[in-house]
Amino acid sequence: EKQTEETGKLLQRQGQLKKELGLQLTQTGEMLEKREAQLTLAQATDEAELVAFAQDEVTAYTARKQALLTSIDAANSEYFALERKFETMKHKIKDMKLRQLQLMSKENATRAHYEMDKVIQNNEQTSESVNELHDYIENLATNIDHQYEVTTFEARLAQLEKGKTSESVK
Repeated sequence: EKQTEETGKLLQRQGQLKKELGLQLTQTGEMLEKREAQLTLAQATDEAELVAFAQDEVTAYTARKQALLTSIDAANSEYFALERKFETMKHKIKDMKLRQLQLMSKENATRAHYEMDKVIQNNEQTSESVNELHDYIENLATNIDHQYEVTTFEARLAQLEKGKTSESVK
């Protein structure tokens, strides 16, 4: 993102340079017209030195104007190419952010599944422990009931024996 911002600033600067070239072209065009008018005036007065000076100035400004036109065309082409690359960079960053969000979502879901599975597994282990405890209590209750039945059965037998021995003693 930081590189994209820096590239955006460079693109903005390229746009400003394009404007500056346009301004230079305008000024050069104005000076060329002025020097051409001066050349015409110097030729009309037959002043050789002024004609030579004005001719050199017209040639210099014509060359500068042509160089500026070439530079402006190149700057426009470069600016357009830079704009396209800049847009491509912005799309790639958005794609990277999207990919990051997708990965974060996948990681979050994986963690949630892991935690849920852990709770479910612990719940199943707890259920097994509860079932084991229940079975233990059932076994204990069965043993107590069995012992109670045995002691009750023995008590009844003892009672019967007492009753029989009492009758035989009578």
